[in-house]
Amino acid sequence: MATRPLQFELHILPMLRMVDRDNMLWAFDLWDYDQVKSHADDILARIRVDMPPRSFGGPWPDEWVSVFQRWKDEGFSRLQLGTVDGSGYTATRSGDTVTLSCRGSVPTSGYRVWLEGNVLEQLPRQYILYWEAPVPLPAASPSVFRARAKFLDTNALTNIAVVDGSGSHTVPITSSIAPFSIRGSLAKVKPSLEALGATLIGTEAVIGGSIDRYRLGSDEVELFSDGHNIDVTTSHRQSQVLKQAFGVQTK
Repeated sequence: MATRPLQFELHILPMLRMVDRDNMLWAFDLWDYDQVKSHADDILARIRVDMPPRSFGGPWPDEWVSVFQRWKDEGFSRLQLGTVDGSGYTATRSGDTVTLSCRGSVPTSGYRVWLEGNVLEQLPRQYILYWEAPVPLPAASPSVFRARAKFLDTNALTNIAVVDGSGSHTVPITSSIAPFSIRGSLAKVKPSLEALGATLIGTEAVIGGSIDRYRLGSDEVELFSDGHNIDVTTSHRQSQVLKQAFGVQTK
């Protein structure tokens, strides 16, 4: 089995704390990929000896140093920025919960795709759409992905900033019923849906699971299943009906 490459955003950046960055800004920015890459030898020389200094929690343990060395030896890999389809991004609010969603396709199967939150100082909440190619890379076979992120917001944000391979986007937050989740497989909920008179109108395979769409009355119900949990998205009216049918506790 091929070894997963180390990625700057996943494996190097989390080791570089804010205090480390602040103390090195006079020379270069430890949170900037290009600057870390160009100063990699200097960083390695220092973290092996006395950086960060003991007064700031250092130095690094040997296994951290080995990770940085391996990342350099592998060629300074970093994550790719993903892109979405023409529908773009949607952000909905239900109470204090905001849900950001998007869909698109990757070049082949096996990719990891996710939205990663990044709270910047004095700026709105930002998400970055990352995707990571499998190793080894299989033959081209475009696959659909669905990415979703949820967060609690008590500051009444009106939009979210998203960065992806096509640039920066401002996504307005609209009011909506938030999706809810239940544990289990689709087989667990299908009998309840059928008992309510729901009819299946489509099934789609996506990275990490599948999406089943049902018609329930005049509304559509979307079920995303990863084999362990199901995210349910529908109208406010049907959400209450389905929560009761699925035994979901409501406030």
